[in-house]
Amino acid sequence: MGRGRNGIHAEEDLINQAGGIEKIDALFTERAPCDNKCDGLLRDTDVDVSYAFPWNHPEESIRLVLGCLGSHDPRTRRVGLWGLAVIDFGGAKYFGLVADAASDPDPRVRADVMSTLGSVFGVGDPSRARAILIAGACDPAPEVRSSAVAALGSLRDESVTDLLVACADDTDRSVRFSAAWSLAHRPGSPVRAALERLAADEEGDVRDAARRVRSVPVTPV
Repeated sequence: MGRGRNGIHAEEDLINQAGGIEKIDALFTERAPCDNKCDGLLRDTDVDVSYAFPWNHPEESIRLVLGCLGSHDPRTRRVGLWGLAVIDFGGAKYFGLVADAASDPDPRVRADVMSTLGSVFGVGDPSRARAILIAGACDPAPEVRSSAVAALGSLRDESVTDLLVACADDTDRSVRFSAAWSLAHRPGSPVRAALERLAADEEGDVRDAARRVRSVPVTPV
Protein backbone atom coordinates (compact mmCIF):
# COMPACT_ATOMS: atom_id res chain seq x y z
CA MET A 1 0.00 0.00 0.00
CA GLY A 2 1.46 3.36 -1.00
CA ARG A 3 2.21 6.40 1.11
CA GLY A 4 1.11 9.94 0.51
CA ARG A 5 3.41 12.94 0.87
CA ASN A 6 3.12 13.01 4.66
CA GLY A 7 3.41 9.28 5.16
CA ILE A 8 -0.36 8.76 4.94
CA HIS A 9 -1.72 5.85 2.96
CA ALA A 10 -3.20 6.83 -0.39
CA GLU A 11 -6.72 5.70 0.52
CA GLU A 12 -6.66 7.68 3.78
CA ASP A 13 -5.34 10.72 1.92
CA LEU A 14 -8.27 10.61 -0.53
CA ILE A 15 -10.77 10.30 2.32
CA ASN A 16 -9.20 13.24 4.15
CA GLN A 17 -9.21 15.40 1.01
CA ALA A 18 -12.91 14.75 0.54
CA GLY A 19 -13.82 15.66 4.10
CA GLY A 20 -14.19 12.27 5.75
CA ILE A 21 -15.91 9.00 4.99
CA GLU A 22 -19.35 10.26 6.11
CA LYS A 23 -19.20 13.16 3.67
CA ILE A 24 -18.04 10.88 0.85
CA ASP A 25 -20.91 8.47 1.48
CA ALA A 26 -23.45 11.30 1.51
CA LEU A 27 -22.11 12.83 -1.68
CA PHE A 28 -21.97 9.53 -3.52
CA THR A 29 -25.51 8.55 -2.63
CA GLU A 30 -27.29 11.90 -2.84
CA ARG A 31 -25.86 13.48 -5.99
CA ALA A 32 -27.58 12.89 -9.28
CA PRO A 33 -25.56 11.06 -11.96
CA CYS A 34 -23.52 13.30 -14.24
CA ASP A 35 -23.85 13.61 -18.00
CA ASN A 36 -21.80 10.53 -18.88
CA LYS A 37 -18.37 12.13 -18.52
CA CYS A 38 -18.71 14.52 -15.57
CA ASP A 39 -17.20 17.37 -17.61
CA GLY A 40 -19.83 19.86 -16.48
CA LEU A 41 -19.20 19.12 -12.84
CA LEU A 42 -15.45 19.60 -13.15
CA ARG A 43 -15.23 22.52 -15.54
CA ASP A 44 -14.81 25.18 -12.86
CA THR A 45 -13.21 23.24 -10.05
CA ASP A 46 -9.94 21.50 -9.19
CA VAL A 47 -11.50 18.63 -7.24
CA ASP A 48 -9.46 15.45 -7.31
CA VAL A 49 -12.14 12.94 -6.27
CA SER A 50 -15.45 11.97 -7.80
CA TYR A 51 -18.72 12.84 -6.14
CA ALA A 52 -21.09 12.00 -8.98
CA PHE A 53 -21.08 8.23 -9.38
CA PRO A 54 -24.20 6.28 -8.31
CA TRP A 55 -22.31 3.58 -6.42
CA ASN A 56 -25.52 1.78 -5.50
CA HIS A 57 -25.95 1.00 -9.23
CA PRO A 58 -22.71 -0.77 -10.25
CA GLU A 59 -23.41 -1.05 -13.97
CA GLU A 60 -24.21 2.65 -14.25
CA SER A 61 -21.17 3.52 -12.14
CA ILE A 62 -18.73 1.64 -14.36
CA ARG A 63 -20.29 3.20 -17.46
CA LEU A 64 -19.69 6.66 -16.03
CA VAL A 65 -16.18 5.79 -14.84
CA LEU A 66 -15.17 4.47 -18.26
CA GLY A 67 -16.66 7.59 -19.82
CA CYS A 68 -14.46 9.70 -17.57
CA LEU A 69 -11.36 7.79 -18.67
CA GLY A 70 -12.13 8.62 -22.27
CA SER A 71 -12.62 12.34 -21.65
CA HIS A 72 -10.55 15.02 -23.37
CA ASP A 73 -10.22 16.80 -20.01
CA PRO A 74 -7.35 15.48 -17.83
CA ARG A 75 -9.25 16.41 -14.66
CA THR A 76 -12.07 14.14 -15.74
CA ARG A 77 -9.66 11.33 -16.61
CA ARG A 78 -8.29 11.62 -13.08
CA VAL A 79 -11.79 11.12 -11.72
CA GLY A 80 -12.09 8.02 -13.90
CA LEU A 81 -8.87 6.60 -12.48
CA TRP A 82 -10.05 7.13 -8.94
CA GLY A 83 -13.40 5.59 -9.76
CA LEU A 84 -11.76 2.45 -11.15
CA ALA A 85 -9.67 2.09 -8.01
CA VAL A 86 -12.87 2.20 -5.94
CA ILE A 87 -14.88 -0.15 -8.15
CA ASP A 88 -12.02 -2.62 -8.66
CA PHE A 89 -10.40 -2.36 -5.23
CA GLY A 90 -7.72 -5.01 -5.78
CA GLY A 91 -7.10 -4.34 -9.47
CA ALA A 92 -8.36 -7.76 -10.52
CA LYS A 93 -10.50 -6.62 -13.46
CA TYR A 94 -9.45 -3.16 -14.64
CA PHE A 95 -5.74 -3.11 -13.85
CA GLY A 96 -4.85 -2.80 -17.53
CA LEU A 97 -6.83 0.41 -17.97
CA VAL A 98 -5.00 2.08 -15.11
CA ALA A 99 -1.64 0.77 -16.31
CA ASP A 100 -2.28 2.12 -19.81
CA ALA A 101 -2.92 5.56 -18.34
CA ALA A 102 0.74 5.67 -17.29
CA SER A 103 1.40 6.98 -20.81
CA ASP A 104 -1.22 9.75 -20.55
CA PRO A 105 0.03 13.08 -21.95
CA ASP A 106 -0.97 14.94 -18.78
CA PRO A 107 1.51 14.61 -15.89
CA ARG A 108 -1.23 14.92 -13.26
CA VAL A 109 -2.91 11.84 -14.68
CA ARG A 110 0.38 9.94 -14.74
CA ALA A 111 1.04 10.98 -11.15
CA ASP A 112 -2.34 9.62 -10.12
CA VAL A 113 -1.54 6.35 -11.86
CA MET A 114 1.61 6.04 -9.73
CA SER A 115 -0.33 6.65 -6.53
CA THR A 116 -2.99 4.13 -7.55
CA LEU A 117 -0.45 1.43 -8.39
CA GLY A 118 1.22 2.01 -5.05
CA SER A 119 -2.03 1.22 -3.26
CA VAL A 120 -3.74 -2.16 -2.89
CA PHE A 121 -4.87 -1.77 -6.52
CA GLY A 122 -1.33 -2.70 -7.57
CA VAL A 123 -1.77 -6.31 -6.43
CA GLY A 124 -3.80 -6.85 -9.61
CA ASP A 125 -0.49 -7.30 -11.47
CA PRO A 126 2.45 -6.73 -9.09
CA SER A 127 5.23 -7.20 -11.64
CA ARG A 128 3.69 -4.76 -14.11
CA ALA A 129 2.92 -2.28 -11.34
CA ARG A 130 6.54 -2.46 -10.21
CA ALA A 131 7.84 -1.86 -13.73
CA ILE A 132 5.56 1.15 -14.22
CA LEU A 133 6.55 2.67 -10.89
CA ILE A 134 10.25 2.25 -11.64
CA ALA A 135 9.76 3.95 -15.00
CA GLY A 136 7.70 6.66 -13.32
CA ALA A 137 10.60 7.50 -11.02
CA CYS A 138 12.43 8.70 -14.15
CA ASP A 139 9.50 10.59 -15.69
CA PRO A 140 10.27 14.11 -17.01
CA ALA A 141 7.55 15.61 -14.79
CA PRO A 142 8.56 16.03 -11.12
CA GLU A 143 5.03 15.37 -9.82
CA VAL A 144 5.08 11.97 -11.52
CA ARG A 145 8.54 11.15 -10.16
CA SER A 146 7.45 12.18 -6.68
CA SER A 147 4.32 9.98 -6.76
CA ALA A 148 6.27 7.03 -8.13
CA VAL A 149 9.03 7.36 -5.54
CA ALA A 150 6.44 7.55 -2.76
CA ALA A 151 4.71 4.43 -4.07
CA LEU A 152 8.00 2.52 -4.34
CA GLY A 153 8.41 2.81 -0.59
CA SER A 154 6.45 -0.42 -0.13
CA LEU A 155 8.83 -2.43 -2.35
CA ARG A 156 11.82 -3.72 -0.43
CA ASP A 157 14.13 -5.32 -3.00
CA GLU A 158 17.68 -4.08 -3.47
CA SER A 159 17.22 -2.67 -6.97
CA VAL A 160 14.37 -0.46 -5.77
CA THR A 161 16.48 0.69 -2.84
CA ASP A 162 19.27 1.64 -5.25
CA LEU A 163 16.81 3.65 -7.32
CA LEU A 164 15.49 5.45 -4.24
CA VAL A 165 19.03 6.32 -3.19
CA ALA A 166 19.57 7.88 -6.61
CA CYS A 167 16.29 9.80 -6.31
CA ALA A 168 17.56 11.37 -3.10
CA ASP A 169 19.67 13.61 -5.37
CA ASP A 170 16.79 14.64 -7.64
CA THR A 171 16.68 18.32 -8.56
CA ASP A 172 13.06 18.60 -7.43
CA ARG A 173 12.24 19.13 -3.76
CA SER A 174 9.10 16.98 -3.78
CA VAL A 175 10.99 14.01 -5.20
CA ARG A 176 13.68 14.28 -2.53
CA PHE A 177 10.96 14.53 0.11
CA SER A 178 9.29 11.35 -1.16
CA ALA A 179 12.67 9.62 -1.37
CA ALA A 180 13.39 10.40 2.28
CA TRP A 181 10.17 8.72 3.43
CA SER A 182 10.56 5.77 1.07
CA LEU A 183 14.07 5.07 2.37
CA ALA A 184 12.66 4.43 5.85
CA HIS A 185 13.62 1.14 7.54
CA ARG A 186 16.07 0.21 4.75
CA PRO A 187 19.53 -1.09 5.67
CA GLY A 188 22.84 -0.34 4.00
CA SER A 189 25.51 2.33 3.91
CA PRO A 190 24.20 3.91 0.66
CA VAL A 191 20.83 4.45 2.37
CA ARG A 192 22.48 6.00 5.42
CA ALA A 193 24.58 8.28 3.21
CA ALA A 194 21.52 9.36 1.20
CA LEU A 195 19.57 10.17 4.37
CA GLU A 196 22.55 12.10 5.71
CA ARG A 197 22.56 14.24 2.56
CA LEU A 198 18.81 14.74 2.77
CA ALA A 199 19.08 15.72 6.44
CA ALA A 200 21.24 18.64 5.30
CA ASP A 201 18.97 19.53 2.35
CA GLU A 202 18.31 23.19 1.53
CA GLU A 203 14.57 22.60 1.93
CA GLY A 204 13.24 22.40 5.47
CA ASP A 205 10.55 19.78 4.88
CA VAL A 206 13.09 17.49 3.22
CA ARG A 207 15.48 17.90 6.15
CA ASP A 208 12.73 17.20 8.66
CA ALA A 209 11.58 14.07 6.81
CA ALA A 210 15.10 12.69 6.57
CA ARG A 211 15.81 13.34 10.23
CA ARG A 212 12.62 11.59 11.26
CA VAL A 213 13.42 8.61 9.03
CA ARG A 214 16.96 8.36 10.44
CA SER A 215 15.45 7.97 13.91
CA VAL A 216 13.36 4.88 13.06
CA PRO A 217 14.75 1.33 13.32
CA VAL A 218 16.15 -0.39 10.24
CA THR A 219 14.38 -3.55 9.13
CA PRO A 220 16.60 -6.32 7.68
CA VAL A 221 15.64 -7.37 4.16
